[in-house]
This record gives sequence, C-alpha cells and structure tokens, in this order.
Amino acid sequence: MIWHIAKKDFLDNFTSARFIVGFLLCLFLIPFTVYTGTRIYENRVEKYQRDLRQAEEEFTKAQVYAQIQPVAVKPPSPLSIFCKGISEQTGSQAVLKNDEVPTFASGITTMYENQFLNRFISLDFINILVIILSLIGILLTYDIFSRERENGTLRLVLSNRLSRADLFFGKAAGVLITFVPLLLICYVLVFIILSLSPAVHLVAGDYGRIVLLFLFSLLYLSLFVFLGSYISSKVRSSSTSLIINLFIWCILVFLLPNAMSYLGKNMVKTGNYGMVRLNMNDLDNAFWEDYGSIMEQVHKEGYKTDGYEVCAGWNYGGIMVCFTPRENMECERRRHELVFPVVLDYADKKWQLQRDYLDGLYRQQRVIKYFSCLSPSEIMKYVSASLCKTGMEDHVYFMDQARQYRNTFYTYYEEEEIHGGYSYFTPHDESEFPEDRAEGRRMQHEWRQQNNPSSTFDLASLGYVTTSTLPRFTYSEKGIMCTLLDQLWLLAGMILGCVVLTGLTYRSFIKYDIR
Repeated sequence: MIWHIAKKDFLDNFTSARFIVGFLLCLFLIPFTVYTGTRIYENRVEKYQRDLRQAEEEFTKAQVYAQIQPVAVKPPSPLSIFCKGISEQTGSQAVLKNDEVPTFASGITTMYENQFLNRFISLDFINILVIILSLIGILLTYDIFSRERENGTLRLVLSNRLSRADLFFGKAAGVLITFVPLLLICYVLVFIILSLSPAVHLVAGDYGRIVLLFLFSLLYLSLFVFLGSYISSKVRSSSTSLIINLFIWCILVFLLPNAMSYLGKNMVKTGNYGMVRLNMNDLDNAFWEDYGSIMEQVHKEGYKTDGYEVCAGWNYGGIMVCFTPRENMECERRRHELVFPVVLDYADKKWQLQRDYLDGLYRQQRVIKYFSCLSPSEIMKYVSASLCKTGMEDHVYFMDQARQYRNTFYTYYEEEEIHGGYSYFTPHDESEFPEDRAEGRRMQHEWRQQNNPSSTFDLASLGYVTTSTLPRFTYSEKGIMCTLLDQLWLLAGMILGCVVLTGLTYRSFIKYDIR
C-alpha cells in the first residue's frame, strides 16, 4: 500500500506546475553556472601549467644556488566546477624564501579580512541546489497534508483500512522519489558539459566524491521535505503553512548564515596583519644588527673585500658574483656561510608571529562554522567544499605541505653545506678565480668578445648549476576517507536532523485533526 501511495504522489508531483517551473529553472541555471565554472577552471589549469613551468625554471635556469627560490604550486580541482568553496579567495602557489615562511599563498586580494570564511553567495552548482531545490522541496510539501484535509480526501482515505503510518510513509516517499530523477538529470547535465571540455579530467576518486555529493544532496533536500511536511501537519490551512515554510526557509538559507557569521566575527576577533608585518620588520632590524656583528667577525678572521667586478643581485651578500678577485670571493663565501643559518633562524622567529595570526583566523573560522551550521544550507556548503577539495581544510593542508617542503629544501642546503660553497653565489670554478682586479677585467673583456651578451647581466653562457639532487615539491591531496572524517560531525548532524524531523512529523501526523 505504501508503494501505491508513493507512486500516486510521485506522478502528481512530477506533473505539477510548481515542480515543472522549478525543473525548468534548474535547466536554465545549472548549464549556465556549470559552463561558467568550466571556463574558470580551464583558465586555472592554464595558470597552473604556467606556474608549474616557472617553478621548474627556478631550478633549470639557476646559475648559482642562491638564485633558487622554490615555489610550491597547487593544482586546481576539477570538482571546483561543482563547488568553488574558498578557492577564489585563496592563492594557489607559495613562494618559499629563505628569510620568511609564507603566511598565505600568493594571489589573494587582501590581508586584512579572513580569507577562510565562506562567501554569502557564490555562483556554482551547489548553490543552485542549496537555494532552488530546497525551495522546490518546500513548495511540494507545504500542503502535503493540509491540502487533502481541506479537500476532504484525507478523511475519506483514512476511513478505509489504510493506517496513518502507511499514508505518512507513502506520501513522504513519493516526494523524495520525485527528487531522485531531478537530481540525476542535474548531475547528468553537469557531466555532459564537463565532457565537452578538454581540460577536465576526472579520476576514480573524483567520481567517488561526486557520488557522495549526490547522496548528500538528497539528504539535504530530505531535510526540507520533512520540514515542509512537519509544518503542514501542524496547521489547518495550506496558505498559513506556505507563509510559515517560506519564512523558515528564508531564515535557514539566507538570514541565519549571515547572522551567525556576524556573531562569530564579533565573538572571536583576529589580529591585525599590518601589526604582524610591523613586528616582523622589528625582527628584520634585529637581524641587521646581528648581520653587522657577523661581518665584524668575518673581517677579524682576515677576510677582506673591496666590492665586486660583476654582481647580479644582492641579498645578505652577492647572489651571483662573477670575474671578482679570489680574495673577495673567499670573503663572500665566508659571509654566506655564516649569514645563511641566521637568516633561517630569524625566519623561524617571524613564523611564530605569523602562526599566531593564522591560528586566530582558523579559530574565528571554526567558531563561525559551528554557529553557521545551525543552517542546513551552510552544512551543505561546507561538506560540498570539502568533498570538492575547495574548502579551508584542503588549502591549509596545501600550505602545511609547502612549509614542510621549505624546511626540507633549506635543511638540504645546510646538510650538504651548499650555502658554504662557491657554487652558492658564483658560476665560476674556484680554479678560475682571477688573482686581482686587472685579471678579472681582462677575463670579463674576453668573455664578452667571445659570447657577445645582450646586456650587462646576460650571463647565461657561464653555465648552470646541477639541481637534479635538490628536493622538489609534490602536492599530495587529502584522501576521501580523511575528508569524510573531517566532516563526519556535520554529516551526523544532518542525518540526526532528518531523523528528528521525520519523528516529529510522524508523531504530529498521527495526532493530526482530519476534520
């Protein structure tokens, strides 16, 4: 009997004007948003490939080790077409300098707002589901019981041997089944558009995430189905039920997330990044005082220098020094050998300030997330962003990997004593060093006549250093099980909400006055 009721309600809903209007709205909005998201993703793929080439050129085109400034690059997720998350607010690469641990990925627009917070509206596939389909769920269920009571059919149906429990589960199943083909069509539309883009390549793990996204979408819509059913079982008039349902829908989808975000920002204040930079500048000033002491030590050890013949760049010492007398080269080597560890030490001191600031941002984001999750639409967005690898957890995971790689890279420099060798700052072999200025100028003159460089600092013909043994950055994304564990409490909360609403609706309908 439950199946017959569900089938009847499914056919009635599927041919109703409100369902058809909602369906046509989805047919219009979803292809538009997915196409736009696909074009954005294609641009990101092009940027990623360009950034990746430039990151590799840091190694392949380095003539001295001091020139190498590794860059960690994060590949864009094709699932960002489904849900953008915070991917548009955060950068996708981290420049790993020896004098500073990266606070943020490069490319963000501002340092004075919390970039880890969800935007109010982001035009993507999931937001269409969050707004449009939840509204359809409300419109299909606001009069699921009250309409039949007003028409008198509810008393007629229950006058037979049909139980209220069978009628309840039949009608609820009918509405839920209505959404299955609608969701399937929406997801099929996405796959059709994605198949037309040569830049989109999904792997097995991505398909698994999409299946979970589909199931969670159905769970999210179920919550609004039972919400509409519950209100319908508590009032006697369909018009009253509609007004109450729309009011609650507006609160849950629009008002509550923003109110909770405002409350969270006022409860948990974050530091001022401008003040962090000022404190870091104070540490830079302290470094330069230590730098002066180091240079006094170098001179006391008998090393002398009177400048460079050719120097391409300067950073606590010459970055690339050429055609310079041996005495100066020996002084330069000793300078880098002593300064390099101090630079790393001060970078760690600055990182303490940066980490405290980041912890404040993370703490604020978590509090706002806890508050906002009183809204099922926010739960849907957070879980979707996590499944689509565009949430805060994935970005923090990338930045942690980038910082760990930075430590590995410069630790390798120290262990192999690269910073204390001549190849750190000059392409010349030690045996090629001129003994005095005159010999250095003669060597430079002969080199320019032979190689005809295009500019003063076109030194490419002097050769490149070997970088095959240097550590390279490889991004490792979080596994699907880790993602589920991160969002397990949100999933449990959504399931619990559906169970509670189902129980309340069932109990209310059992006592519903059908007169």
